[in-house]
Amino acid sequence: MKKIGLLALGLALALGVVAEAGSIPADRVPLQTYAVKKMNCYLQPNGVQKGWIDPGDYVVVTQIRSDGWAYGSYPVGNGRVSRWFRADDLVNNIGFANQERYSPKANTNTYTGPDHSRKFGSFNDNETLLVVSESGESRQFIYKLNNGGYKMAWAPYWDCWDARQAGKQQVNNNVINKNPVVKPVQREDKKQEQTSYGVWKATARYTANTYDNPDLRGARAGWITSGSDIEVLGENAKSYFIRYWADNGAKRERYVERTAVKGLNEDKENKNKENKKQVNNNVINKNPIVKPVQREDKKQEQSSSYGVWKATARYTANTYDNPDLRGARAGRVTSGSDIEVLGENAKSYYIRYWADNGATRERYVERTAVKGLNEKPQPSDNDSTSYWDGKVNTQLANLSNLCYRSKSTYNPFKKSYTDDKGVYHPTNCTWYAFGRMQEVCGIKLKASGNAKTWGDAEKSDNNVIVNKTISSKCVGVRMTGGGGAGHVVFIEYVDNSGYVYFTEANFNNKTDLKVRKEAKSFFDNYTWFIHPK
Repeated sequence: MKKIGLLALGLALALGVVAEAGSIPADRVPLQTYAVKKMNCYLQPNGVQKGWIDPGDYVVVTQIRSDGWAYGSYPVGNGRVSRWFRADDLVNNIGFANQERYSPKANTNTYTGPDHSRKFGSFNDNETLLVVSESGESRQFIYKLNNGGYKMAWAPYWDCWDARQAGKQQVNNNVINKNPVVKPVQREDKKQEQTSYGVWKATARYTANTYDNPDLRGARAGWITSGSDIEVLGENAKSYFIRYWADNGAKRERYVERTAVKGLNEDKENKNKENKKQVNNNVINKNPIVKPVQREDKKQEQSSSYGVWKATARYTANTYDNPDLRGARAGRVTSGSDIEVLGENAKSYYIRYWADNGATRERYVERTAVKGLNEKPQPSDNDSTSYWDGKVNTQLANLSNLCYRSKSTYNPFKKSYTDDKGVYHPTNCTWYAFGRMQEVCGIKLKASGNAKTWGDAEKSDNNVIVNKTISSKCVGVRMTGGGGAGHVVFIEYVDNSGYVYFTEANFNNKTDLKVRKEAKSFFDNYTWFIHPK
């Protein structure tokens, strides 16, 4: 037989014996997980094949038999159906030997997939984990829920320790013991204030996200605020492992990008750089990349006789030291703040703006973040119903706008794709809604995953409000459909008589990107609406 008896699995683990390859014990039910690959489903074990589960679908397993067959539910359309399928199909690598492990941290996040892009849950330190599979540096494992049942999820391998490594990692003699990922700190500045263990103190150069892994991948685990005190415990090529304090005084130990850490004795930046760009006769001297400003709106208010023009920040955006907007950010402009445009190139504007302390900054920023003072607004919420009736079946989006540039700085989503069934989709709902929100409202959303994740992703975005109320100029989020990925639309206008005018993509080739009109009840199955503040 391919499998050993599943009832013997628990005994094998209790005795410290490596369990069989890639198995899910029969008693780990009900089990919540996300499919790692396409799975055929059956009306009965070894019976007629009926339907399938798509990769990324949410699966609830209610029964696992000793012969390897499992029974559970998965999404179909707006509901769920239950079928039989092979339990092995839920495991990423069936040849991986099961291992009993523990968490080394007080609280460990779990994720729906090995890329750690979407959080699934969390568990406490020293809880028992059954690791059943791997994918690169990520591990697929099963853990018990406090309210009953189990989850099968993913976490970095450094969050899955064996029994000898369980518990807090100790910092001693400038080395993080028993942690193969973080190497000892090699301090360039020997004069920095140190603790008795070689940990060195620093401050946050700017507000930066922190992560649970040294590669800074997946969902953030918190953030440090610009100027706040931190302690550096270790380092690797990409990040520092730091200790910092939350607003409530709680201590956090996470990874952060190296450029965000500023040593206490680090030399101050030279504010008068020799290569500082000079503005003269509308030309940025000694800068062959930035060409003179060619203003489309000649009527824009100018700040000087040199043709520099004033603007505002359309949304909060990172600034950079190079026109291609590559590498570490050099600061940020805040939504609505005053800026001056000094020059331009195909990808960015070269701007002057002011920091909170009044100091001037001259950096590059993405073009869509700049809003001219005399820029014409999009149609307002006060447009009449007759106006929008005249727009039905017409396309409003200007697809030449940079906010629709697929897989770029301006729009992270693909415009078109071919699904796992071989069907070509000329447009993508996420690509369109992301671009339309930017084009109409001037807001670049944070969302980067499947449509159904947008509501949760945007709750931490200071530029928007997420609630369950539909209104003009917002994005509607439906959790169902889209082969399990959900769907998003852009709400153009909601009139007083209960009708909604909206546009969308990847729904119907004949109506994609064109204005549709439906009763407000059509959106009863939409869970979230994302509104500009």
